[in-house]
Amino acid sequence: MEVQVKIRSVQALDVFSLVQVKKLTWPDEEVRQSQVEKVLCDPAHAAFVADVQGTLAGFVDGFFTHSAQGELRWEVDLLAVHPDWRGRQLGQRLVDACLAAGRELGAAFARTLIQTENTASQITFERCGFQRRPTVLRLFVALNDKECSPPAAGSGRLLTVNTFNYSGLWLEEDYSERSLVAARAACCQAELDLVGALVIQANLVDNGKMSELGFTEAGDYQWWTKPFLESQGISWSGKWHSGGK
Repeated sequence: MEVQVKIRSVQALDVFSLVQVKKLTWPDEEVRQSQVEKVLCDPAHAAFVADVQGTLAGFVDGFFTHSAQGELRWEVDLLAVHPDWRGRQLGQRLVDACLAAGRELGAAFARTLIQTENTASQITFERCGFQRRPTVLRLFVALNDKECSPPAAGSGRLLTVNTFNYSGLWLEEDYSERSLVAARAACCQAELDLVGALVIQANLVDNGKMSELGFTEAGDYQWWTKPFLESQGISWSGKWHSGGK
């Protein structure tokens, strides 16, 4: 008997099951249901689930950011499939739905960040037409220790983002000590969870110094990108996202 799979927008009643899939996928990570609910109420996000005859078998979340040049980017941020349903290309179908939302929004391109040893995700996104960027980036994360330093000026570009994992800042463009300190101060002042910085080796402050500045190494990653050649630049109606409302 053929199993019926429906890829659909996430609904409020999906939150508990979504959290369970997330726990099974990343068992060592903290999962806050309140953070998931917060993201699902954000109209800038488009989240989808794989519904297998009433069972939530996977999910994906996407949202937009702007580059320093003003390009609209579609961030395919988090993809997970229940262990019992892997190997059935559900991940590919979820990513395709997420891409359709980004295209409808008018994004110039989609991108996703994949750890260098995560071959399963690499295969899925390659099947969806993504190409790996050659530069390997090291991720550093600084948690908000709630001991706020005075506001500081830095040359880095700070983006406020909400994901299923955290609310935080992404530091882009400049990774000097001054910008790293300024980013941590801004995170604390805004009462966010963390700051993330993806640093090219050539621009890297030495690891010992990063530790002194409160940043912890979190692995090596590469961007994977897919252009939306037929984007029309239209406004997004939000019809892809039912959220928790």
